[in-house]
Amino acid sequence: MLPEVIMCAWLVSGYPVGIDKEIALLTCGEIAVRATEVKEDPALLIALAYHESRLNPNAISKSKARGPLQVMPKQCKRWRRAGSPLKKADSPTVWRKCDLIAAGIWTWMRWRTKSKSERQAVCRYNAGYRCKKNTKSWRWAGAVVSLAKKLRSIDYKIEVVK
Repeated sequence: MLPEVIMCAWLVSGYPVGIDKEIALLTCGEIAVRATEVKEDPALLIALAYHESRLNPNAISKSKARGPLQVMPKQCKRWRRAGSPLKKADSPTVWRKCDLIAAGIWTWMRWRTKSKSERQAVCRYNAGYRCKKNTKSWRWAGAVVSLAKKLRSIDYKIEVVK
């Protein structure tokens, strides 16, 4: 879990004044823990949430997507019906009994299994099957994948000073 904490701290440290770093750090940590629980790449999901909402758990888009991973209402309905392994009976009811982080990770897992590459999966997470190369969503997916690579490459060695 230490690498994920360092990832989150590194990412949030660059936030400008006015953005609540503590909430972003907690949201980042929760995404990392939940991703690890289902053996998904925490770096990629953290990068996805960063680009979707700047790790804001209360974000709402113009198209009504919500949460740090910007989950659409239909994805919440599908997640609830699917009996996702991330689903918890006592999960907090943020949006009509939708655990927005779990629903986002579940949606990511569905797109990952249907895609040929990580970038295509990220693009489809953002634009669905409308995702095409040389589009805004494709370029956005490239930025997400690039950030995930940067997060994976952080040197996690900690020196103990006596």
